[in-house]
Amino acid sequence: MSNSIPPPPPPGGGKDPPKRKEFIPKPRAPSITDTGHIPPQAVDMERVVLGALMVDTRACAEVVKLLDEKVFYHEPHRLIYTAIKSLYDTGLGVDILTVSHELTRRGTLIASGSEYYLIELTQLIGSAAHVEYHARIVLQKFVLRELIIMSRETIHKSLHNDPDIFKLTEGIENTIAYINTVAINPDGIQQALITPEQELTEKLLMQRRGETPGIALGVSEFDDWCGGWQKRELITIGARPGMGKTTIGIAAAVTASISKGHDTAFFSLEMSKIDVMNRVAARLTGIEFSKIKGGKLTDDEFKQVLATYKFIDESKLHIHDTMEHKNFHERIIKKIRELVSNGTKLVFIDYVQLMKLVRATTDRTGDLSKITRELKGLANELNIPIIIFAQLNRSLDGRGNGDGTTIPFLKDLKQSGSIEEDSDTVIFIVRPAYYKQQKSLGITLPTHVLGETQFIVAKGRNIGVRSFKTFVDFLKFNFCSYSDMDF
Repeated sequence: MSNSIPPPPPPGGGKDPPKRKEFIPKPRAPSITDTGHIPPQAVDMERVVLGALMVDTRACAEVVKLLDEKVFYHEPHRLIYTAIKSLYDTGLGVDILTVSHELTRRGTLIASGSEYYLIELTQLIGSAAHVEYHARIVLQKFVLRELIIMSRETIHKSLHNDPDIFKLTEGIENTIAYINTVAINPDGIQQALITPEQELTEKLLMQRRGETPGIALGVSEFDDWCGGWQKRELITIGARPGMGKTTIGIAAAVTASISKGHDTAFFSLEMSKIDVMNRVAARLTGIEFSKIKGGKLTDDEFKQVLATYKFIDESKLHIHDTMEHKNFHERIIKKIRELVSNGTKLVFIDYVQLMKLVRATTDRTGDLSKITRELKGLANELNIPIIIFAQLNRSLDGRGNGDGTTIPFLKDLKQSGSIEEDSDTVIFIVRPAYYKQQKSLGITLPTHVLGETQFIVAKGRNIGVRSFKTFVDFLKFNFCSYSDMDF
């Protein structure tokens, strides 16, 4: 007879408690196309990439600049990568715990597979040494899928309803631009490998030679104060219509390119290249723009303007208009990369609210936020200043000071989204004469009053805030310090 005492029965009447079932997502079955082929995908590589990012934070630096969340084929993987990228962009650590917490905060933890799937992903990884190679495979599969979709859509449209061939080819171009923006890494035109010591030494030498350390605006007080336009900065210049945004932009672009010798790109999203050329010609010749526009020229003036057109074409000022780029953000970004690879040092975009995404949403403010974030990232990546012009809200006209003028606030940026957050510098333009003319229609003002303009630095992440009294000549497209004028 045994003296051993049997163990007590488990709770629940002697039955083992039911095991908890955890949701671990299985890679979705690849859909079959009409041709019977499986879309290109590399779900196993996606798992390896995500696991590497959570095991070795250093891998994030390589992958985040290479992959967008859109490139992941498996939806739970897309959610996980979005959380990882958000953590990395905000400077927080990336590991299983932080990723789990971020997914929980976003309400996507269950949809992405819960903590158990995150653990499973990390267990696949022995080393993150080859993560960039794996990431490029994921990227290639995405590009192939997009090309297949584009091709099938093109075939369908070509076979039905007698399509407009111009719209058809434009759609193809836009899709290619979208793929380039999302998936193609611009090797060879990334930020120059320059140390802080080298950049500071360069600025010091320029100061001692009496040169503007950055790229000169042409307003002496502003250039002396902050050194002009600085590398890696996104600068927003905002104003209501009639204040002189385009005039100032053209004058500043001419100063940078023709006066100072910097390769400069000017993107006009509301005017044709011819209209911009006429304004630049007015700036360079001193002939009033209205005479050039109306053809009211003497024979000598006509020859002078023609010679100026040729000079502009051969200069370092590169003018691009809406007819060339259709205002699509992706195509403009691609063109900027191309120009910078060929030596461009400064970019103007007039104006940012006219930019649109190839795959736009109904949330215009959200789309604009995406655009400005990418422009800021582009300025940093390409090591150049990017100046964007922006419209201010109509509600601004309802406010006023005692003299009738209206001083804008950052919140007045139209459909602002994150313009003020993404911008390193925000400048407002206010022309008191505009309000005087609106108040008294038909009033004739002297030149020194008509062109007086407040140039207000409302945000300066690296320079502070300040205002300047400037002068805008709307007839000859000149812009300078008010004190430089001899009335």
